[in-house]
Amino acid sequence: MENKPDRVLVTTIARDREWSLPALFDSWKSMRTDGLEVDFLCLLNDTVDGSKSVCERYGIPVQELWINPDAYNHRGNQPNRDNIRVMREEARYAALVGGYDYWLNCDSDTVLNPDTLLRLWSHDLDIVGPVCPYDPEVGAIGSMEHNGDSWKLVRVSGEGLRSVGAIGGCLLISKRAFIATSFYWTLSWQGIELYNKQPGEDVFFTLVAQESGFTVWLDQGHTIAHTWEPGQ
Repeated sequence: MENKPDRVLVTTIARDREWSLPALFDSWKSMRTDGLEVDFLCLLNDTVDGSKSVCERYGIPVQELWINPDAYNHRGNQPNRDNIRVMREEARYAALVGGYDYWLNCDSDTVLNPDTLLRLWSHDLDIVGPVCPYDPEVGAIGSMEHNGDSWKLVRVSGEGLRSVGAIGGCLLISKRAFIATSFYWTLSWQGIELYNKQPGEDVFFTLVAQESGFTVWLDQGHTIAHTWEPGQ
């Protein structure tokens, strides 16, 4: 019997990201997907700019959400960061109900390389991501490490795979992992308190994954772009 190809759902969550989505979607359209069945989905929350039109122009399916009328940004207040977490849970749920083998979630202001998906998939790991710079002024910082009750950014230190405390920006997650990592129920109160002290939903997901028994891996030899703000 011929083996069926792995199915991958590639998602992004966004609100009013008309300025960043074209670059992300260009990178999606340029990705190599040899031997994989790949679908795309953009989840838009209360968007009032032209983000939906951008999705339509690129042929990217849209799921519209109405979680909160406030603009979200991980530098904003805590309720807004909670909204990003809930939106990401909606993306996880889409991968779950769609029966996908892998879920690749990308920040709406990232730009992937043509071989990003295949490279991450080739590692055959449950959770793995590329280096995604956290701040253009700082440079190639690929992960975060937990130290007591806080998190610190850690610079890339080599070319190979490295287990890390957290990764932001882009993650490839296996079915085994995204089935086990619902954001809503599995995090302890201690973890929720820690979530309140860190930058956003990426670390929150990492906490859930670790409490569920998974290791988070960083591919130190592969870097994607992170634009952060218009014009960068």
